Amino acid sequence: MGITKNIYGYSNETLLFEFNDRVTVFDGKKKSEYHEKGEITCKLAEYWFKILERNDIPKNYIECPTSTTMIVKRLDII
Repeated sequence: MGITKNIYGYSNETLLFEFNDRVTVFDGKKKSEYHEKGEITCKLAEYWFKILERNDIPKNYIECPTSTTMIVKRLDII
């Protein structure tokens, strides 16, 4: 379980990000949930990915099938 999102294998080439309402601070010592935080975070990420897309900048974003989920291409972080 992630702090701001859960990540699931969606296919061999893609992942599903599920944004949640959890918030932690002070290295997890303080935890809370904020209504609609997951939806807002997902929409902000989608907004920036679409700006990259319009400017022909490579990205791993594919689509947001719901208000709190995002499908992305798998990638290797180096």
